[in-house]
Order: sequence, then C-alpha cells, then structure tokens
Amino acid sequence: MNRYHYAIQERIAFAAIVAMCLVCLSLLSRSAQAALPVVPGPEAYPRAATPVFVKRGLETIQVRPLKTVLTLSKRKAVADRLIVVFRNSLADADNNLSHLRANRLGAGKASPLLKIGPKAILVDVTGAKSLEEAARAYKADPNVLHASPDWIMHASETPNDPFIGSQGGLNTIQAPAAWNRTQGSTGMVIAVLDTGIDEAHPDLAGKVIDRHDFTDSSVGTGDVVGHGTHVAGIAAASTNNAVGVAGVGYDSRLLNVKVLDDSGEERGLRSFASPSAVRFLATRILPSRMSAHCNLSIQKSAASIPAVC
Repeated sequence: MNRYHYAIQERIAFAAIVAMCLVCLSLLSRSAQAALPVVPGPEAYPRAATPVFVKRGLETIQVRPLKTVLTLSKRKAVADRLIVVFRNSLADADNNLSHLRANRLGAGKASPLLKIGPKAILVDVTGAKSLEEAARAYKADPNVLHASPDWIMHASETPNDPFIGSQGGLNTIQAPAAWNRTQGSTGMVIAVLDTGIDEAHPDLAGKVIDRHDFTDSSVGTGDVVGHGTHVAGIAAASTNNAVGVAGVGYDSRLLNVKVLDDSGEERGLRSFASPSAVRFLATRILPSRMSAHCNLSIQKSAASIPAVC
C-alpha cells in the first residue's frame, strides 16, 4: 500500500473521529438542556445584598429583595437575567451553540438557568454591559425568536402622579392592568389634532417631537384655549414622575398639530386643515416608520368634516 492510500485512510479515520465527537457533544448538549430545572432555585434570581424588613401584622420579617436594574427605557428589570425564546424545542442541541454565539457578541456569561416554557429559558447574562446589549446578542441568532429582560411586575401598576386619584377613566379602561404588561414606547407617537399644546407644561415637557400650525395663529402651535393640552395630557402626560396626572400612553411621544383656532368656546376647524394635517402626518410619520395614532376631538355637529385618521 503506497503513501497515497495511507493518506486517504488517515483522512477517513479523522473524519470518523470528528463525526463521533460531534455526536457525543450533541448528546451531551441535549442531556444538559433536558436537565434544566423547571422550579427556580436560589441561584435563579439574584438578591440584593442588603435585606429589608417587612411588617406582617405583629410580625416583622427580614427579606432580601430581588436585585434589580433600571433599563435604558427607564423600566425596572431583574439584574443579570434575560428571558430567551427559541424557535425550536429546548432539547435542540443548537440552542447551546446560540449561548456560545451570544457570549461572543456581548451577552456576558450567557448561561441557561431555568426552563420557563416549552421553548423559553431564563439565562444568566452576568458580565454584559447592559440587558439591552445582551438581548441584542441573542436576537442576532436566527435560532432565537425573542429575547427580553425579566421585567419587574407588581400586583397593580400605580404611578406616583399626585392627581391620578381623580382619573377615574384609567380604571374604566383598565390602564393599570395594561401598564403591568407594557408601558408604551418612545417609538409610539400620538398626533393630537386640536387647539395646540402648551409644550412648557411640566407634565408634557420633552414629549412633543414635532409641531405644525394650520390656523395661522399669532401664537403658533401654542394652546390659548387649553383643550389640546388637556387631550395631550390624557394621551401621553409624563407618567410616574410625581407631577400632575398620568398619561395613558405612558412613554409615548406627541405630535402637536394645531387645526382648531384660538376663538375660545367657538373653536372653528377650517376646511383645509384636515387634509393639510394628513399630508403633514404622512411626511413626518411614514418616512420615519414610527408607529402612530392620531386624535381629533370635535363635536358631533362637525361630523361632515373629512376623516383625518
């Protein structure tokens, strides 16, 4: 047998060894995934180093609260933890490769801790620069369907705005329950087509991202009447900021589109204002691909005015 035949046999043997190693790794990976606990142990959730004392009747209990962080969106989440949802079953060996890839892309430790659903697991991302960066690292993997922080939930989301007690409509529309699931997004924009907005109002400061006046008002998009400011506050006043009222849209932003004039109770809507406002919204919102809703509050007698949104 010549050297050529020996070389071929060596390559075949090497390929067989590699294949066997891959099979073994796959089996080990599957068994590791299957061994993930479904009941959280003490290592699943990080705890704060300093305990707190909670009174329960006559008894005082010492507890260590969850260790939390404030994300870039100003929401509170469990520190160093991420919920990752895979496209395939958790028994799929490719999921372990996803953790390795995420680790290289900035997801910190990227270590699976707990099985929390058919395709979802709790992951330790200790060492990542932020939860957002860890989530981006996982989302870059085609095997990952979704990745997000483990948000802190409460029995009922109650913002600290002092006048929220007078906002009975919030309970009617079940806003607190909705806020437990989502608190909106700065990418969601609400266009208020009204008498303008007082953008200097402390509960609306920084909320308006663009503006336009269709009434030739001497004060521009400022609100002389107050109606537009009231509507804007209901829709998207800064919430949980210990000021004024709570906006239903929570973190949403505003477009100030003035279509009603400054004539007090006789708020007239000029016939050209609605279609002009539509063109304005189309040029401001559609090119930027922002999610948007719009509101035009007028009396029933004005129902013949062309629909704006």
